[in-house]
Parts: sequence; C-alpha cells; structure tokens
Amino acid sequence: MSSLVINHPCLSKSTYLTGKQCHLRLWHDFHARDLATPADEALQLVFDTGHEVGELACRRYPGGHLIAHDHKHVPEALEETRRVIDANAAPALFEAAFEHEHVLVRADVLDRLPDGDWRGR
Repeated sequence: MSSLVINHPCLSKSTYLTGKQCHLRLWHDFHARDLATPADEALQLVFDTGHEVGELACRRYPGGHLIAHDHKHVPEALEETRRVIDANAAPALFEAAFEHEHVLVRADVLDRLPDGDWRGR
C-alpha cells in the first residue's frame, strides 16, 4: 500500500462507471460535489439494498472485521486495513481498502485461507 496521504482524486469502480456514463458528472463529482442533487427514492433504495447485502456478508463470515470508514475517510480505511491484515487475527475482511497508483479498491469480502493467503469474494 502506498502512503496514506491522499490529496488527489482516486479512481474507484464508482468513479470509473460515472465517467463512462457522463464526463461532466465525473468532473462535478470531484470539483463541485456541493452542486449534486440529493438522492431520490430509487437511488436511496439502491443504497439501502447495498447495505443489506453487506450485513448478510458479515453474517456469512462470523468473526470478520468490517473496515467501517467510508469514501470520505480513505486514509483511515487504508490504515485500518493494513493494521488488521498485519495483526493476522481476522478470518475475513469486509470493505478492505487498497490503493495503488491512484486506483482505490474496496473489496466486498476478503476471506483468509488456511495457508494465510486471502481470497476475494
């Protein structure tokens, strides 16, 4: 993992998809976020469904560790991910954060294998 000071826009799955759909929206997401319209009912339902799926994943892997820092706290999420992996204690990680060459990845589920390696789910 690279340094934890992120002072540049990071590419994520969400920002990539936004940019493919509309270049102007991508620009606004980084430079004029305060102009965004609030989520409507349909979008809120998508968010809520995502949270429910996350809760089900946490129940599927008991004893796993949720990296709870959101997209506004990327350095903290990167640090917590590193700390939990280094501690070698959690059998699974949820929303683990990794950054490489300005690309941010949040893994839904990382499952620790018996040999100590990790598998993404």
